[in-house]
Amino acid sequence: MMSHLTDDKIKFLEEKANEIRQSVIRMLLEAGSGHSAGSLGMADIFTAFYFHIS
Repeated sequence: MMSHLTDDKIKFLEEKANEIRQSVIRMLLEAGSGHSAGSLGMADIFTAFYFHIS
């Protein structure tokens, strides 16, 4: 069963995913090193799981 996503919900999820990406970048900068590709690439998927599918 697929649930319908409204424009408002899509915008909310996009904003949350971008907040996660910003947090990842801040953490990498504070650490002075790290690999960003996986975290940045998975932000949309984890956001959908946590805020929409759960």
